[in-house]
Amino acid sequence: MIDPESSDNLVGMRCLTLTAKREMHQPAGCRRACLLLPLLFLLLPCYGENAYWPIPGYYLDLPVGWVLMDGGDPYRRSFTDPGRTAVLQIVAYPAGTFHTAQSMYEEMGNQLRAQGDGAPFLYRGNDAFLADLRFTTSRFEARGYFLFLKERAYDYALLTFSSVELYERNHDELVSALDSFAPDRDARHLPGPISHFDHPYPSRSTRPIIIPADGEELNLEVDEEEIASLIYLIEREARILSAYGDAFTAAWQRYYRMVFRDNYHRLGLMAEALKHAWGFDPTAPRPWVVRL
Repeated sequence: MIDPESSDNLVGMRCLTLTAKREMHQPAGCRRACLLLPLLFLLLPCYGENAYWPIPGYYLDLPVGWVLMDGGDPYRRSFTDPGRTAVLQIVAYPAGTFHTAQSMYEEMGNQLRAQGDGAPFLYRGNDAFLADLRFTTSRFEARGYFLFLKERAYDYALLTFSSVELYERNHDELVSALDSFAPDRDARHLPGPISHFDHPYPSRSTRPIIIPADGEELNLEVDEEEIASLIYLIEREARILSAYGDAFTAAWQRYYRMVFRDNYHRLGLMAEALKHAWGFDPTAPRPWVVRL
């Protein structure tokens, strides 16, 4: 169990590598995802169950069972899992407090005497930095991710962590908690920060493909690395989902919200092409949804 008194600066994660991209999934899996996932976006808009924190104004869709651990200061909140073995901390600083996202990382890393590595990236076109670090508290050794975002209204520092001993067990939820962060309403239908780091959005490299649909041929542009990134998210969220018992329904709903959010715009053009090919009418009954 993590003591709240020692949780001010901690984090944790494994799959994402900051010095090298993770291995690509097999192309066949990418093609299957291309064909199946657009079905999600033929549905009417889905607005999720994200918890909204009006001060400073961000949204979170944490794994089911996670609760607020410390919210006395609205600009510095901590959340934890049901077993109190993993923590997400979000700190909001006035915009411009730090010159760059990397300077936030360097200052906090030095304060903790943390060891690890990090890399800059763009989140919604804004300066961001993700670091995978190990550090020692007064009570235990910790490992985790530091995510720094330079947004219009605030400079955000997000920390997810676990003790090294429980890091493997908590890894997926730590990553998912970070990825569920949305600094404002517009970000709720864009890929999360971790997804942006894993593969840039919008995509910068596509190739033409042809998809047969009801006797027609749809000419589309896809990025197989983007699809592979989606598959990673689906598999991560599926592992989280599989661990739930009594709360399975709520966890299932969150699973689809996470997938929907990540791909609402990524696969938007493909979904529009399929809707046109299939003559989809959003106001008509949709028996195929029941079959799906």
